Amino acid sequence: MKRLEAEERLLQSSKEQHDAEIARQQGILENLRKLPRPGPLVLDHAPANRAIQPLNDRSAENERQLDGSNIGKFMRPVKEVLPTALWILALALLSPLLVKAIAYYVIAPIAARRAPVCLLPRMSGEFSTAIGVTGNESGPTTPSRVSLPLSLDERSELLVLPSYLQGMPLTAQSDTKWLLDWSMPLTSLFAGMYRLTRIRPISDERITVSSSLDPLAEFSLLDVPVGSALVLRPSCLVGFIQTRGEPLKITRHWRFGKLGAWLTLQFRYIVFHGPAKLIVKGCRGVRVEPATSGRTVNQAATLGFSANLDYSVARNETFWSYYFGERELFNDSWRGEGCCVYAETPHPNDHSGLFGRGLQGLLDTFLQIFYI
Repeated sequence: MKRLEAEERLLQSSKEQHDAEIARQQGILENLRKLPRPGPLVLDHAPANRAIQPLNDRSAENERQLDGSNIGKFMRPVKEVLPTALWILALALLSPLLVKAIAYYVIAPIAARRAPVCLLPRMSGEFSTAIGVTGNESGPTTPSRVSLPLSLDERSELLVLPSYLQGMPLTAQSDTKWLLDWSMPLTSLFAGMYRLTRIRPISDERITVSSSLDPLAEFSLLDVPVGSALVLRPSCLVGFIQTRGEPLKITRHWRFGKLGAWLTLQFRYIVFHGPAKLIVKGCRGVRVEPATSGRTVNQAATLGFSANLDYSVARNETFWSYYFGERELFNDSWRGEGCCVYAETPHPNDHSGLFGRGLQGLLDTFLQIFYI
């Protein structure tokens, strides 16, 4: 019992000590609250201003001197228009990339999925060259030539551009045919098929066709028989041989109602019907290949194809070759019993395609729209 009383007295003493300490701390806190509040902190900028004032004066003096100099007069308008000029430059640099990227990754895949075009499915796709029929053969094609010899008899006549005629028999009759086809005057003019020289020999004669202006041009003679038809660009035509009194039949075929035509800007096709012998030129040569198992060719090199083939387009293999102008956006593709005709290489002056270069590119694109 005594032990508990001792502990109670000890706890009471400890409590009194804590209460006294609390009272002392509260007194200190009250004294602190009675102290006056300090004023706001104010920095004196005068010394700093005095230190940098000489630098500001020197800078202002330099600006006044610069504004009064020729350099200042030149730079003032430059500074005003420089941001706008930089935006215009960036837009000019990025626009071709953006446009071609949209054409390659958006337009080209849609066009490649369109159904193929078959102009004259009931016509024969067979035609021949100097060696023989190529419409259904898979062997080598007839090599084209820099100088193409032609044989004419008294029943035939040759119509050829004067710049490709190397000579003619003295006894042959000749005159001028002003247009390839009077029903297509603009096509004849834009294709260069005007002022044709017509030669009518009185017996069997040989005439040579060669270019006096284009050292890269080579020629091939395509013999289109009766019942066959060939889609051909008139711009690659140098001349043709036909029977007297039986003019060459040329028809136009429009495809405005096809989505693929709008995507590829290929609205019209020009078809040459047999019988006729067509003199075709190509850069570095002309090749004729069968399309039985399918064939694809760089669109810039295409010259023509059999009218009964299924014609479609395929996107170029790589984007950067298209972007730098090494390849066209589309490759031409064919399948069926017939042949395609194309040049060994596209002509270096050709800028055709959806996005040609400069005014010449716009003109070539216009000619491509109308298959000239």
